[in-house]
This record gives sequence, structure tokens and C-alpha cells, in this order.
Amino acid sequence: MRRPAILKKPENGILLGLLLVLMIQSWLVVVAVRNMQSDRKARAWFNHLFSLVLEIQDFHASLGSSEADIAAFLYTGDPLFQEGYRFQLSEMNAHFKVARALAEAIPEGLDSLDMIGKLVQQRLDHHRTVITTFESNGLEPAIEQLRLTASQVPLSGILQAVSDLRVRLNNLQLAREQQLYRLSQSRRNTLIAGTFFNAFLLALLFGLSRREFSIRRKMIGLLKRSTHLLEKKVRRRTNELAESNQKLREEVIETKWAQSSMERSLRIYQQVADSVSEAVFISGPHAKIMRINQAVCTLSGLDRTEIVGKPLEAVLSLSHQTSSDRESTIESIAALCQLKESREGIGIEFKKRGGGFISGICRVVPLIEENDSISTFLIFTPS
Repeated sequence: MRRPAILKKPENGILLGLLLVLMIQSWLVVVAVRNMQSDRKARAWFNHLFSLVLEIQDFHASLGSSEADIAAFLYTGDPLFQEGYRFQLSEMNAHFKVARALAEAIPEGLDSLDMIGKLVQQRLDHHRTVITTFESNGLEPAIEQLRLTASQVPLSGILQAVSDLRVRLNNLQLAREQQLYRLSQSRRNTLIAGTFFNAFLLALLFGLSRREFSIRRKMIGLLKRSTHLLEKKVRRRTNELAESNQKLREEVIETKWAQSSMERSLRIYQQVADSVSEAVFISGPHAKIMRINQAVCTLSGLDRTEIVGKPLEAVLSLSHQTSSDRESTIESIAALCQLKESREGIGIEFKKRGGGFISGICRVVPLIEENDSISTFLIFTPS
């Protein structure tokens, strides 16, 4: 079963975890910013609604004061009450305009406020009629007209409408507060859950990083020990190779010296062999001529290149006429090269250039080397 890439390379898992932590942290920041924006909007909306409620309360107070001032003016005729009535009317009008402007942002209270405005306007029109009647006909007709106004546009109805509007606005405010509370609780729970999950991921990443660093420290320690052992082996092997090279150099020097000595010995031997009047052949284990002296070339009339490397039978042959070794069982020239003891008096015929032969006696001297191979010296003496 193949292992996931994250398990093969823990650093990939750590990087992925860090990326996930950053994403969650970014999401938490976005949620927090949205919460702040929602809270700011909610505070602005509540302030707006609260201002509307205050304006309606002030409108309600101005309406009650205006009713009291007009009644006092009719019964007393005091101009101060008339001035107070006019002031309250102006205040009531100002509060109503402000409330009307604020209610445009809250559709739930706009219709009720418009209805209250119509009722108040009707009552104010009747009040103007009452004042006109008072100024022209006196108190009794004005009071009668005021009673008629109270029956047609009752103050209690206007006050009840204002109270109902305040109750609706208060209920709206309460419902919005509950909704915002649930929303804030949900977002708060989301932030808490995200924070705990983020902390869990950070703890997990810390554990993975610590485990990875521990493993890497162990691997570095093993690598250092392995490197130290390898260096020791390399130094030991280098010393061994240096010793071997030194021995090889010594062997090469000895070999060159031995080869030089052998070449010098061969030159001396060749000079000695060439000074001998007898023909000397040196053959290997396969009965091939390896070396000859100058007497061979003189007797045969052949060059060294024509003789060296050829089989002995191409140059020498057994003589069947005479032989001093009557007990010899030698049947061929090649058999001479298999002898392990010296022999003398073997009749040999030596071929000359042009087809002739030279008869003579041959002495065989075998030389057994270390590998049990036999090199044979054949010394030919013409008769």
C-alpha cells in the first residue's frame, strides 16, 4: 500500500496545516469585521429608532400642553395662554416634522404617523375655528364649538394612536434586539469554535514540527556517525592502497631490475653461446625452437629468422644409421623435448640450405622450470 505524500514528506503536512490555519484565521477576521459592521449598523438603527420615539414623546407632550393652554385661554381670556398655545403648536409642528423625517427609514411607523398627523391637523383646524368664534361671539359659543371639536376629533383618539405607535416601535425595537442578540450569539459561538479549532491545529502542527525536528536530529546524528565511520574506512582503505601502491612500486622496481638482469644475462649467454663452435638449440615444451647460436646459422646457411619459432622437426631429424645410445627408445625429435634427464650420443641430421644434411651427435640437456614446464638444450656436434 502506497503511503500518502504527506506521510512521506511531513514538511508538506506542516505547510498544509499552516495554510489551513491562515485560512481559518482570515475567516475569523472576516467574521469579526462583519460583526463589527453589524453592531455599528444596529447601534445606528437603535439610535435612529430611539430618536423617533423621543420625538413622538415630545410631540405627545406638546399636544397635551397645547390642549391645556387653549382651554385656559378660553376660560380666562389671558393672552399668555394664547401665546403658550401658539408656542406649543410650533413645538408640536417641529417635533412632528423631525419624527416624519425619521420615520421614513422605518416603514412600520410611517403610516401610523401620517394618520396621527391628519388627526392632529383636523383638531388644529377646529381649534382655529374655536378661537375665531371666541373672538367674534364670546365665550359661550366658543366653548360650545370646543365641545363639538372634542366630539368630532377626540383628543383621546389621538393620544391612543400615539400610544399605539410608541408600543409598536417599542415592540419593533425589542424584536430587533432579540434578533441581533441571536445573531451575535451565533457569531460569537462561531468565533469561539474557530478559535479553538485554530488552537487545536496549531497544537497539532507544533507536535508534528517537534516530532519532525526530533527525527531529523536523530537522522543528522546517524548521518554524522555514518560519515565518521565512512571516513575511518576511507582513511584505512587509503592507507592500505598507499601500502599496496608502495609494494607495487617496489615490485615494479624489482621486476624491472630482474628484467634488466635477465636481459643482461641473456646478452651474456648469447655472446657465450655464439662463441661456441657447436650448434646450440633451445626449445620449449612444444618442441619449437626458441633460441639458437651463431654456429647454427653458420652450419645451415640459414638466418636466425628462418629458424627461430619453427618446430625442431623442420630443422633436425633422427639419424637411423648410427647411434651410440643403442638402448634409446626415442622415436622422434619432439620426444627429445619430453626428456627429463640428460642424454648423449643421439644421432642427428641437421638440414642445410639447398636440401643437404649434416650428420652429427646431439647431447640433450633438459631444464625443468618452477611450473614443471621443460626447456630443452640440444647441443649438436658435426661428425
